[in-house]
Amino acid sequence: MTGSDQFGYMGGFELMKITETAPTRPAVLPSREPAVASANNVLSSDLGVAVPNDSAMFMGIPETELTPKVRNAIVVLTQEVENLRGEVERANSHLAQVERLADEDALVPIRNRRAFMREMSRVISYNERYNAVSSLIYFDLNNFKEINDKFGHAMGDVTLMHAANSLINNLRASDLLGRLGGDEFGVILNHTNAERAQLKGRDLARAIQATPVEYGNSK
Repeated sequence: MTGSDQFGYMGGFELMKITETAPTRPAVLPSREPAVASANNVLSSDLGVAVPNDSAMFMGIPETELTPKVRNAIVVLTQEVENLRGEVERANSHLAQVERLADEDALVPIRNRRAFMREMSRVISYNERYNAVSSLIYFDLNNFKEINDKFGHAMGDVTLMHAANSLINNLRASDLLGRLGGDEFGVILNHTNAERAQLKGRDLARAIQATPVEYGNSK
């Protein structure tokens, strides 16, 4: 089989085509080196892929600049990822703050009624699952309405803050404290039976009474 070499151009690439003229003798292919030497880019007969010349563009980027461009793109992308990570962290921090404010009482720095009831439901579920025991103590302040009527609501707010701080300072980190409304407080003592809870309740009441509430010239 004999053959003739034909060259043409397609899409900016020089192509080499082998045409068959007779079936009797094997085709004689030109050596790869002269073909490459005669033109910077030829169609590779074994791969069928056209290799672009030095002036070829890849997505608008010259081939000679491809590596620096990729490197710069990676730097930019890395910076964008870091910026995005920072935004996610700030968003998570803001969300945690919003959740904390939603669970905190508007006056005293303890759980509000909604958050306290939710935590109590979790404690009940935990105790039922693991056969544990916890106790609930309920407080309300004596003569609180009289304090508001006689000294004003500002004095009443100070009294509530005093009671809340007294409870906070005498509870464990594992215990739960919440304001149920008005002058009512709830305390959950985890892993505490009723007998120990009664003793703790008396201690907490004495802690509230031990220090007088001061507001201006009033006690």
